[in-house]
Amino acid sequence: MRPEAAKLFQDRQASRGKGDTASTCLPDGIPRSDSLGFKIMHNPDLILIMYEGSVHTFRQVFMDGRGHPADLDPTWYGHSIGRWDGDAIVVDTVSQNGKTWLDQAGHPTTDKLHVTERFTRPDLGHLRVEITIDDPGAYTRPWTVTEVSPLIENRELHEFLCNADQIKTEHLK
Repeated sequence: MRPEAAKLFQDRQASRGKGDTASTCLPDGIPRSDSLGFKIMHNPDLILIMYEGSVHTFRQVFMDGRGHPADLDPTWYGHSIGRWDGDAIVVDTVSQNGKTWLDQAGHPTTDKLHVTERFTRPDLGHLRVEITIDDPGAYTRPWTVTEVSPLIENRELHEFLCNADQIKTEHLK
């Protein structure tokens, strides 16, 4: 981590997560995983990833061969384009707003964050995602983590209502 990112991370640890986007009903961003689950829907030109928690958000991954537009406005989930590489889907995401945390521990991001994800299915019951974080505003070099999610069959996404006032009150206890 760069010194300013390390200080921000230490501050977040000391404050026990105060300011986490999840505690204010804001989107989690990429690559932070939604602990309540997600559903992936796709057709040849578009993948939609719907998240149950946070603020019932969704993410679009354009699979139609387009590149990233030059004049993007940063958003919570950024702009994602994808392509097939053998049996893997590789997703390239740029133009995030730098307000999200990489994880629940509080690792910071900046608006320079570039995330590359490689989605594979090692078997029927699991989704494996290799995630490369490249954020020169917060880290001195790119790094990669791997997450594996189990397939949850016969379950629909449920309503999730986020109440920031209740979360803030419970957070202070």
